[in-house]
Amino acid sequence: MSEVRILSALKRELNEIAHQAMSSPAGRDAFEYGRVTGMYAGLQRAIEVVEMAIGDRLEEMDGGIERHVGKPVY
Repeated sequence: MSEVRILSALKRELNEIAHQAMSSPAGRDAFEYGRVTGMYAGLQRAIEVVEMAIGDRLEEMDGGIERHVGKPVY
């Protein structure tokens, strides 16, 4: 599933940004803090959108059975 690869890549990038931001927080000005925060928030939203798309696709494939047994774990 290509969506899973996309989701994995987004999560890796999110972790990398978080790691870079925490590795040298004292050397950042307000602009840089805002830039990194915005990138992190954007990646989080992208992950949510992909997860929703995967969930919708799975629901279409199984005829809505997951509503009765719970959402799949990725």
